[in-house]
Amino acid sequence: MNSISPTTIQAEKQWDLFHVAILLGAALLRFVNLGFLDLQAWDEALYSMRAQAALYPGLWIDQTPLAIDGLYSSLHPPFYVWGTALVYQLLGVSEFSSRFVSALSAGVTIFVIYLIGKELRSKQTGIIAALLYSFTPLRVSIRGRASSMPFLFCFSPFRYSLS
Repeated sequence: MNSISPTTIQAEKQWDLFHVAILLGAALLRFVNLGFLDLQAWDEALYSMRAQAALYPGLWIDQTPLAIDGLYSSLHPPFYVWGTALVYQLLGVSEFSSRFVSALSAGVTIFVIYLIGKELRSKQTGIIAALLYSFTPLRVSIRGRASSMPFLFCFSPFRYSLS
């Protein structure tokens, strides 16, 4: 009979807490200097303007009436814009709040990748995959920008889990 001692269980719990601490640290790095720079002229500004327009009564679905010079991109799913509008309601309109949903989504994605790796292979695979994702040069370079990509990437595994 193969019994597991309480010491082994406690060591495994400590190792799991260490994994969570590392992943939480990687996720929190997404929020460092989030409001430091001005919004970039193209995507960040467009997402910000759409989110601000969504705050007006009657413009939650279609923000076209407040589009700058007719520039409006409804090609992207609206959930990112709606999330940013909700953050504007809570935190006010700023560079930090414009990028908050993107940073939060990127942080949650780290945990999603960990869970996928853990489910497919092992805890170690999950932690390595999550850390590789967190610190690849592309992820680090776009860390503080408002973009719908982390939001979409965060929720894409759920599409496959529902089918």
